[in-house]
Amino acid sequence: MTTTLGHNPSYVWQSILKARFILRGGSRWCIGNGNSIPIVNEPWLLKGNQIDNDIEGVHLVRDFVVSSLINQDSKSWNYDVFQQVFSPYISTAILTTPLFEQVEEDTLIWKGENNGVYSAKSAYRICVEELMDTSHFRRSGYWYRIWRLKVPPKVKHLI
Repeated sequence: MTTTLGHNPSYVWQSILKARFILRGGSRWCIGNGNSIPIVNEPWLLKGNQIDNDIEGVHLVRDFVVSSLINQDSKSWNYDVFQQVFSPYISTAILTTPLFEQVEEDTLIWKGENNGVYSAKSAYRICVEELMDTSHFRRSGYWYRIWRLKVPPKVKHLI
């Protein structure tokens, strides 16, 4: 019996494993109670940013979760706690991260879409914009020179 690539379970899992960096890079936490989100090295700040391991003061919170930075009674940030540990820049990043009363459980969502649901189109966009180095495309006059080439349009599109 022959299987096509789309129906081979081994092939599917290999593809998923190879693409997990895209899923990891495109997801972020929507904070509920904060009990399951480590403060360090997780994308829970606004726009999926994170507090890295090498930031000053991080050793004090390495083993803590985001809930330790939240006033659970009012579901607001406990500024007094983190402003003593982090720089004003990190403290501001935490304060601008929204906490929604309606969200009760911590949930990983897809940051490429407003509704938080994965789509192949947004995954491609995230790959191009965030995960790949595209700085060589942004050189001054780069595209202008390509479109000015005296070659058939299909060659320009290929380039």
